Amino acid sequence: MLTRRKRKILFWVAVFIFFALTPFVILYSLGYRIDSNFQLYSTGGIYISSSLTGSEIYINSELKRTTNFFQSGIFVQDLSPGIYEVMIRKEGYNIWKKNLKVASQFVTEARSLLVPKEANARVLLRGAFVDFSASSKDPILLLVESAKNARKMNFYLPQTNEFLIPGLNQLNPEFRTIEIGNWLPQELLVKLDAKYYQIRFDLNQRTFSLETIADPLITMSLDNYRLSLKEDAGEDFEITWNASSTELKARWLRDRIPPYYLASSTEPLMKDVSLRNFDFFPQRRDVLIASYDNGIWAVELDNRERQAFPLYKGRKPEFAVFPFGEMVYVFDDGVLMEISTLAREDS
Repeated sequence: MLTRRKRKILFWVAVFIFFALTPFVILYSLGYRIDSNFQLYSTGGIYISSSLTGSEIYINSELKRTTNFFQSGIFVQDLSPGIYEVMIRKEGYNIWKKNLKVASQFVTEARSLLVPKEANARVLLRGAFVDFSASSKDPILLLVESAKNARKMNFYLPQTNEFLIPGLNQLNPEFRTIEIGNWLPQELLVKLDAKYYQIRFDLNQRTFSLETIADPLITMSLDNYRLSLKEDAGEDFEITWNASSTELKARWLRDRIPPYYLASSTEPLMKDVSLRNFDFFPQRRDVLIASYDNGIWAVELDNRERQAFPLYKGRKPEFAVFPFGEMVYVFDDGVLMEISTLAREDS
């Protein structure tokens, strides 16, 4: 039987143990650990995600999770500071891999880029097409067709497999030269045989009409091209291409810290390449699609071992993507194709 004195001693012993352990409990909850040399260090974490279900996520060659409809990523905490090899595999796709640095009291984030090993392409049109352009505002493609010694414009809606036809009292004449200018909402500015025209589209009636205009201020090339990402009411960052310096770079436009995939406010992406065109990857803002050399490539903005995967290889392809669309439309050697960014079994 415990006497009053013994109970008092046990009480104060318990109080002493509580206060003695409290700092260690607090430090542990804050991510601090003790290594084999009895040195105190702070842990970090890592978050990896994949938009495709069935993706296998490995950290240091150990399978951590296979993603599903409810869990598209994995968060691993209590990691010692250091370099961790992250790999994501999925059948039918190129392996995505990075060595990521985990720092004390920080969570390192990365989003995988999974691109099919084989192009999931479907031919839409074949013809004597010699030029190609796409609206950035509407789901319209322009295919310039060679007809003897002249050129003819064909406006095509790939999502419904329809051609626009000339409107009432309009013709679709042939021209010796066609220079494609600015795409506007349901409009296109062009230079046809040294004269400037405004082409208007009526997507409900599936028609287009031409009218001459005065010499406008229009851009005719990719020499200096700017692609901006707008969120809310302002611009977050822009991608710029300068043909004279053959440099593609991203520039952050806000005062707050850039997202994890931009290492600094100005991030060089490519240099010494001959770009034909570029745009954001469907449903992504941290990946570009770029056309250069003999292919079309998906290129990460993330500079941590930046990766580029081929979406299509041919002769000299160009491409187009529409806002909020999932398909990539590829034009190569007179052939228009539709390419999915998913492997065939996931399409």
